[in-house]
Amino acid sequence: MAPADAPPSSTAAAPSSTAPAGSMRRMLDIINETSAQSGVTCEVKKKCPDGSYVPAEDADLKTADFDARMSKVVAMVKDMPRTRRLAFGEEMRRAGNDAHAAGDHGDAVQMYAQAMAGLDQTGSEEMKADARKRIALPVLTNMAASFLELKRPVQALACCDERRRRGPS
Repeated sequence: MAPADAPPSSTAAAPSSTAPAGSMRRMLDIINETSAQSGVTCEVKKKCPDGSYVPAEDADLKTADFDARMSKVVAMVKDMPRTRRLAFGEEMRRAGNDAHAAGDHGDAVQMYAQAMAGLDQTGSEEMKADARKRIALPVLTNMAASFLELKRPVQALACCDERRRRGPS
């Protein structure tokens, strides 16, 4: 039998969280599962506009995960050459389309958001129009459709307004 202060065995069972690796929910599940024997639990709280704190809900954790992913994507694409950024945007648009077709509308919205992060609006007016036509306009339209499927009409309308603001195809 190992002493009480011995490090845990490497053959110990992995925490059983089904949340995606690296997500806030997964980290919280792992902390709580591995510290359960000691009676310690961890809770994430969010700050309200009035300055008070309330327990974060799963939707809050998903938002934090999305924000972290988008920050990584923006950092990744910012130094890419224009042609690579556009290719990335088109790749994410296609991934969003595939997710939408499969009924994964939440994933579709995330892919479409990443496509917009890859949008390059530098260069001549002709180059900007090309990026708008190939990526921005279809992505905003498709993102609106995914938001409607998710029963989020306010976000769908915001996508439609942005698409209209960016002009005709």
